[in-house]
Amino acid sequence: MQEQAQVMEQVNSFLERRGMVGKFFAAQVGLSEAQFYAFKGGRRLLTKRQLKRLTDFMTDYDKKLDGME
Repeated sequence: MQEQAQVMEQVNSFLERRGMVGKFFAAQVGLSEAQFYAFKGGRRLLTKRQLKRLTDFMTDYDKKLDGME
């Protein structure tokens, strides 16, 4: 549960920092919009694989936008 909350905070920060809408983010990581918003609102837990996809996407996106790749 701690990992879920941590990733949720990272996602919220990422979306705000990058000005990205949740619908686009969800599509990029392979979640339905409903699944994503339920997770973001603390009403649904994700699998470890789904959490990894979220964190990998944020890391890769940041690297590309910050010119590190």
